[in-house]
This record gives sequence, C-alpha cells and structure tokens, in this order.
Amino acid sequence: MSMKILAGGSLGAFGLAILASVLFSTPAHTQEPAKKTADQATTDEGKKIYDKYCAWCHGEKGAGDGPGATYQIPRPRDFTSGAYKFRFTPSGDPPLDEDIFKSVAEGFPGTSMPPWKHALTEKQMWAVVHYIKTFSDAFKDAKPKKIEIAKRISPSKESIEKGAKLYKDLKCWECHGDEGRGDGPSAKDLKDDWGNPIRATDLTQPWTFRGGSSHMDIFRNFTTGLNGTPMPSYADTNSDEDRWHLANYVRSMAPEKDPSAATLISSAPIKGPIPDDPESAAWKTAREGFLPFMPQIVEEPRHFTPMVTAAFVRSLYNDNEIAFLIRWSDPTESKDGAAVDAFAIQFPAREGESGTKPYFLDGDEENPVMLWLWKQGAAGAVELLGKGLKATGPNPKAGTFTKTVASYNKGEYKLLVKYSLKDRPKGTVSFAPGAFIPVALQVWDGGNGEEGPKKGVTTWTWFTLEKPTPVSVYLYTVLAVVGAVVAQGWIVRRVRRS
Repeated sequence: MSMKILAGGSLGAFGLAILASVLFSTPAHTQEPAKKTADQATTDEGKKIYDKYCAWCHGEKGAGDGPGATYQIPRPRDFTSGAYKFRFTPSGDPPLDEDIFKSVAEGFPGTSMPPWKHALTEKQMWAVVHYIKTFSDAFKDAKPKKIEIAKRISPSKESIEKGAKLYKDLKCWECHGDEGRGDGPSAKDLKDDWGNPIRATDLTQPWTFRGGSSHMDIFRNFTTGLNGTPMPSYADTNSDEDRWHLANYVRSMAPEKDPSAATLISSAPIKGPIPDDPESAAWKTAREGFLPFMPQIVEEPRHFTPMVTAAFVRSLYNDNEIAFLIRWSDPTESKDGAAVDAFAIQFPAREGESGTKPYFLDGDEENPVMLWLWKQGAAGAVELLGKGLKATGPNPKAGTFTKTVASYNKGEYKLLVKYSLKDRPKGTVSFAPGAFIPVALQVWDGGNGEEGPKKGVTTWTWFTLEKPTPVSVYLYTVLAVVGAVVAQGWIVRRVRRS
C-alpha cells in the first residue's frame, strides 16, 4: 500500500483494519479468467466477497450504512441510489461496469476505500461489481453510454490563463478557494444528496484526488460531474476547449510530481541571522520535506476524520539558534472557542535518546518526549514534556523560544519557530551537527473539533543538522582549478615548441 493512501486525512480505522486483515490473511490466488458478464454463480460469489469485506462500511443491503460508516468522511457509497461519482458516463447516468471495477481495484486515496487489487483476483473483483449492481434498479435494462474525451489541449501558459479566468467566472473559488485549498466561503456548508457533510477537494494536493489526478481525469470530472455531490457537470454549459483550459489551470495549482514521505529532514547551516520572512531567499532554497498525517485512532478518544493531510517542513540553524518553517493546508482559521488550530513538533526529551525513538504518541514514563506546541491566539510556542497521551504538561527543563511567527492566508498556515541552542538545559537533547534525532509532527484543526488526543499525527522520521562545509574544501577546489589551468597552459606551450 502506498504512502499516498496513508496520507489521506479521512482514512478511517475500519479501512485500515479491513485492508490489513486482507493483505496479511488472504491466501495467494491463482489467476483465473475474469468474467465481465454476470450470471447467477458470479453474482453469488460476489455476495460472499462483499459480505466478508465490503459490508462493514457499505452495509448489508448496500445503503452505505455499515458499522464503520459513522466514522468516515466522506461516507461510504450508497449503492442503492445508483449514483456514482467517478464515471465515464453523462451526468445523472449510472456508471459503466469498467468504472465500478476501477473503483474496486484502485480504491480512493484519502478515504477508507482501499485498492482491492492487492487482495482479490480480477475474477473476484468482477464478481463484486456484478453483485453491487443488484442493489439498485438504475442498472435494470440500462445501457450506459461512454462519453467521448475531446482532443486534449496542452497546458500552455495561454491555456492556463484562460482556465484561471474560467475558474473565477464559474465561481469554482466559492467551494475550492482562491488558491484551490478547499477554503471557499461555501465549503464549510457543503453536503451530498443524502445530507451528509462533504469536503471541497484541496486542489493543491492531487495525491488525495479520489478519481485520479491526471489532466484527463480532471477534464472527465468537469464533463460528467460527480453524481450525488454539489460538483456539477459543465458539459452543457461550457465547450470542450473551456473544460480543457479549466483542467489545465486546476492541475497547475499543484506540483507536477506527487511528493514522497521524507525519511530524513535536514537543517541547513546559515551564516548570520536566520530570516523571519518565510519568503526570503534563505528559506526558499532550504530543502523541504513532506510528512503525511494519519488519524490518532490508537487511544481514546479516537479521531477518525482529521482534516489536515500533510505538512511541509524546512529548517535552518546558526551558532545561536535553530529554526523550523512549516506549512500546511487548513480550510478554516480557528482561533476562538475550546478547539483552536494548533501544531506541535516532537523530539525525544533526553540527551542519551537522540538515536532512540520513544512511543510516537507523546512518549511514555520511561521514554518521555519534548513537544514544541504552538496554538492559534497564543503569544508564542511553549515547550511541553510528554509522558503519554494523557500525561503531557509543562517541561520543567524547558529551553527558550527566541521567535514564533504564524500566518494564515487563503487556506494555508505558515509557522516559523526559532529555538535557542545556547541555553539548552543539561541532560536534554542537544542539536549537534551530524547527529540523527527522531522527529514527529502533530496537528489540530479547531474547525473540525480537534483538541487533546483528537488530532493528526505522523510517525517518527529522522532529523539532522547538516555539518558546515569546511573552508578547506573550497580552498582545495580553487587550488585544483588553478592547477588544471596551469597544467593545460604548460601542455599547450610544449606542443607549440615541438
């Protein structure tokens, strides 16, 4: 299973548990010919597989009301309606069999729906497809017609500019926000056709797109709409060219390549003061690491539907202090009430444990952790000592934060934290260049009711302060270049004399 699936903020415990049980307990299958047409035997086989693996979320009768449904956003698909989001059929029409098969095989990143191709044979997945169709009358005598995908328009600068204008004119920003982070004014009130809460997609994170993130996938969604959701079809209101321009613009909001989870976060040495401005050249050139969040579902009270999916981390240090610049998407700025937006950076608490990983959820009594906690509305970051999820409080050996700067703009937080390296208390983790120190992150979205143990967490990864490059390295490089030039000149003179 890829890290992209784990990165989804709404990956529920039931999806994880079911997928784990399948991957580790399902015996290997011999590949049998797939049966794309239904008969009673195939449908009966599909029912057995569905009852074993699918009913937990989708319900015994396919109504999306299984035991795990309550803990998931978005809710599991209600198969009785015949309404499917991701299809190659016109708006309002049932999907092709191939559309359902792809959903079963590939799953949906950022949700509890795993890719069953890792656990079931092609024949078994087709059997499930045929059984699922029996839940709705929409498939009786239906002959869904596949839409035609118009000739692609390349994502040129001109096309992207046209798409940007369409994004504004069609009011896509009302749900998805000006910068595409799902923070539009209508986003918080969105519901599907069954009255369930539904989230506007963060267009800057294509690795969380449910139905694929290619230009063609996005064009298809604009053409077909997403049945059962507020996302309409633009096939009747906008030309093929318009939809391609819009698709090109939406895809341009995100990096071309999906990020991979960092295994090492590094802090670069800098001469002079560390800039307070996140837009400064020093911060722009610092290496950025990507860390995906997962829901805290280990201990009570569990949280199955976190909002924040990932954070991006940079770090710089000098002789006096170390600094972290962290950015993450959050569709709401929550600074009032009991639940406010917050973020924490976690390290081992003790010097001798710089290479040891304590329990990742706030440590324990024997192996505590140091937490740098920032809360929206607070004067600055504070240092806590964690001895367990319910035993975290002020650190009696706290260090000194020299600066905390936080900003929120168009669905994105940027948090800059500076910490003194000069007055570290004895026995605590020292940030020695070249050492490998475990680091983990935690995040709370107050707008999603997250506080205390209800949060998003990362696993441990490694952090290191890069050693400054010795002056001798630069000197040897200069001497080598000069030596090469002198040698070349000497060879040229010898050749001319001869």
